[in-house]
Amino acid sequence: MKELAIDYYRWRVRSAFSADHHVVPMRKAGELPSDPEELLQSFEARVAAQTQRALTLSAALEAAEVTARSEGGEVTVTVNSAGGLADLEFHAESDKLSRPELARLVLSTSHRAQAKLASRVAELTANLYGSDSGTGALITDAYRNRYPQSEEEH
Repeated sequence: MKELAIDYYRWRVRSAFSADHHVVPMRKAGELPSDPEELLQSFEARVAAQTQRALTLSAALEAAEVTARSEGGEVTVTVNSAGGLADLEFHAESDKLSRPELARLVLSTSHRAQAKLASRVAELTANLYGSDSGTGALITDAYRNRYPQSEEEH
């Protein structure tokens, strides 16, 4: 599929610079090169760089796990990159809690871990795309909207 897209863009670039078209050379900073091969190489380099960043972020997100421990030390919760429960540990401090209290504690600790995950994703995207990147902001916002910090963490 990638090869088909590149072939299509090669054809578009070459047809834009064919004898039928009047081309005004563009040499100001930030403008595209006037040579079709140079334009295509520039485009391919940008696509390759974006693809590499996306693959790097995907691998980092896939490996991301975040752990949170309840304030009293009763439970430790680990969530995976999707915010799902990856591990749950009950510590001796949990023995004094009723089942409903323990259930609420597991849920609240899971929510804290998910909020930490959103912060971790923000770090990953800022490191990869820069803090002012639209792509990074889109990904970070999606996680922060899905896993917001609780009111007590603000």
